Amino acid sequence: MRARTTMAVWTCILAAAAWPRAAVTNAAATMSPGVGLQGSAWANNGGTACKRLLTPDFMGAILANPAGESQPRPDGHGCVYGADGGDTTLMIELYEHISASDWDLNNKKYHPKGIPVAGVGDKAVRGEDAYSLYAWKTGDRTCAVVFMPLGSTPKLAGDALAKKFGALCNQLFASP
Repeated sequence: MRARTTMAVWTCILAAAAWPRAAVTNAAATMSPGVGLQGSAWANNGGTACKRLLTPDFMGAILANPAGESQPRPDGHGCVYGADGGDTTLMIELYEHISASDWDLNNKKYHPKGIPVAGVGDKAVRGEDAYSLYAWKTGDRTCAVVFMPLGSTPKLAGDALAKKFGALCNQLFASP
């Protein structure tokens, strides 16, 4: 029960704080009602991403105790994986309808010290601690991976962790 509660709390906190949502909401305000917030087949890949991509091998490369469970977000555009009894979470979120210029503006505002990550989508930055990665791909697709290792120390750090998260985004960008 603790794992689900912790995962639910982090899902709410991270979803509320996620920078791409502001761009989607702003874009939607200038379009027809709801256009920017409508789901699509691609963004809905986020709901199954944790179960499909966060395999025991993948999580084992990151965590000493990788066993956990995943849950989709209610909107289907993301998921959260909880390990260490729910104290360590990894969240994946997908967004559409975010232009390259909106992505750049959001990064300047929310990630002014973001470190560029080559080879992920068309543009990507990671946080200074590499616990977050935000990527953009032509077609106005955005992938965010946010890691909260409260229950353990990750095996990977810096660029190595960012590359691991970037591989997730690249797999999702390749999805239809």
